[in-house]
Amino acid sequence: MVEVRTSVFDFDLPTPFQKLLTEKWNISKLYPPQSEAIIPILNGKNTLVAIPTASGKSLIAYMGIMHKILVKEPKSKALYIVPLKALANEKYRELEEIGKVL
Repeated sequence: MVEVRTSVFDFDLPTPFQKLLTEKWNISKLYPPQSEAIIPILNGKNTLVAIPTASGKSLIAYMGIMHKILVKEPKSKALYIVPLKALANEKYRELEEIGKVL
């Protein structure tokens, strides 16, 4: 049987990031598609996630980014690309908030 991890505390992520997710963004559990995708993401695998809008793709991307640049390969960089200017502004604000916490 495959172990399913759903809590944001189940993963090797910086504690301030976990606290931001749970205390400020009110996110403590992953949805099943997120739980399925996060393990390969954290293991550095190219991962295609095809789930509906507003179902948490950005969250698992952020988790992967924070794990890579702060845990697995400190001082590495990440690039987050979105297709729309309005979406870019939203994601910029979210990533800026993460950056301020870390």
